[in-house]
Amino acid sequence: MSWRDQLEKASFRGVPFHISRSGGEVGRRVQLTEYPLRDLPYAEDLGRKARTFTLDAFVLGPDYRAARDRLLAALEQPGPGELVLPSRGHQQVVAQRCSLEETTEQGGMARLSLEFAEAGKNELPNSQIDTEAQLRQAGDRLITVCGQDFAAQWKIGAQRLKGDLLTALEAGVGDFLEALVAAQQTFDWIERQLGALERIEQQVDQVINSLEKLLGTPAALYQRLVGSLQRISIRLQRFGQDFDSIVTGRRPNGGTQALDAVKPLLFESPARHVMLPSTPVNVANLRNRLALDQATRIIAVTQAAMALPTAPVLASADLIAMRDTVFEAIDTLADQASDLTYPALLALKAATIRAVAQRLPATAQLREIWQGVCEPALVVAWRQNGNLDAELDLVVRNDIRHPGFVPDGRTLNLLKT
Repeated sequence: MSWRDQLEKASFRGVPFHISRSGGEVGRRVQLTEYPLRDLPYAEDLGRKARTFTLDAFVLGPDYRAARDRLLAALEQPGPGELVLPSRGHQQVVAQRCSLEETTEQGGMARLSLEFAEAGKNELPNSQIDTEAQLRQAGDRLITVCGQDFAAQWKIGAQRLKGDLLTALEAGVGDFLEALVAAQQTFDWIERQLGALERIEQQVDQVINSLEKLLGTPAALYQRLVGSLQRISIRLQRFGQDFDSIVTGRRPNGGTQALDAVKPLLFESPARHVMLPSTPVNVANLRNRLALDQATRIIAVTQAAMALPTAPVLASADLIAMRDTVFEAIDTLADQASDLTYPALLALKAATIRAVAQRLPATAQLREIWQGVCEPALVVAWRQNGNLDAELDLVVRNDIRHPGFVPDGRTLNLLKT
């Protein structure tokens, strides 16, 4: 095949034209430094120079004006476009300059002098939306709005609240404290690591003991409640990290356990099951209970949502399950929220969606495998992934009694590592 047979038809952004001459420039970007009293200069290479293309183009024919206008419109479009040259193939370029010439001596023809430069890629500097910061802002906004709503609903004259507050808070942390006691009995050698978590119960007691002073100041009561629930959320997350890493020596996956421990705070509503005579004092007390219950659950779900971008999870399925739990709690609260709190709840949900979506690509995927023979978990993990990183998760996730004997005849969930 001769070179003439390999020539392509010239075009830019799909608009054809003819070429009478083509050229261009290539080379290196060089900073030449000449020093006084020295004969030899120093040439500093700064990289390849952008390639440029210069063309003498023309369009002709009975409808040359329509072809001319299409080409001019393509040249004026923003951004890079594809330039096809007869002898140099396809190039991604940007149009830099175009001069148009039409004469009466050459009717039915328009000549154009064109200059293009290669488009390249904008790799650095690179920017990325900080979805975690947006989530924190949405959470802080919701806590602020919820505090305003709580102060507006709180009736200062009501005093019978101490026992109900204790019930509501203990319902949220009771399961976790029981699990903590069991863990201490089983693992005495990590008592110091788990001992710090006992302060959670002390912080709850401090809120109860100072309740009488806070009853007359709903704003101070709300801030005290926010502080306690924030510390509980942080401790629960650290428990998920420290406990797993201490016991197993492997990568932590305690985020789901930590969220399960605070589920009562997200969903349960003890105040809504209280039946009292319809006296003015009891009605005011019940309204206070409902306001405190709503505020507690909103603060708890906010802390849970804000922990999702950094919660210790191994599999994307676990992260999605945690996200769905938070969404279920948000939807439940939104059905009962005031006009002031409702938009902030939706904003928190939207920010959570963006933050979790940004984290998911970096989280390991789960796959189902069929186990046809009985063999150790180490062998299964190595055969499927070529490493042993998923061996412990395989045992825990599939409830295998002994890691040396993975039973056959069943489907297993295994991390892709």
